[in-house]
Amino acid sequence: MNREEFLSRLASALNGEVHPSVIQENLKYYDEYIREEAAKGRSEEEVIDEIGGYRLIAKTIIEANGGGDSQGAYGGQTYDQEGFYSSRGDSGDYQNYDKSDPVGGSFRMYDFSRGWRRFIIPAVLVLAIVVVFSIIGGIFSLLSPIIGPLLVVWFLYSIFKRKQ
Repeated sequence: MNREEFLSRLASALNGEVHPSVIQENLKYYDEYIREEAAKGRSEEEVIDEIGGYRLIAKTIIEANGGGDSQGAYGGQTYDQEGFYSSRGDSGDYQNYDKSDPVGGSFRMYDFSRGWRRFIIPAVLVLAIVVVFSIIGGIFSLLSPIIGPLLVVWFLYSIFKRKQ
């Protein structure tokens, strides 16, 4: 496989999975790398074999940019070559948005499909603290009718003990 074929296949594997600027950035990087190594006297095929298959590289790039789940990159959103992305709405149809539209303003899309994991540990810790305080509070509420008289007896005992 030569350089052009490798770059074409890599672009096809990345198309729709990551933003077009990420595709262009990576294609430029691999194009320059292959050209530099070929200028040193190595063949393009040798360099391409050394860096690995385009599928593995594409998978790594997709995962590094938030993709790789069953919905595609960015939680169900896919990008086309012009920088537009599609998002599947509740009705099942795709809605297209232009992220560079000056009239529409700017907005940020968040992917909550995997973010819930960040909230599990704090939620469990808060629940454990609430349970512990509830148990301690329950014990004090049960002992409060007894603690008052016991403190009075202990106070009186300590006063009489000093006088003796």
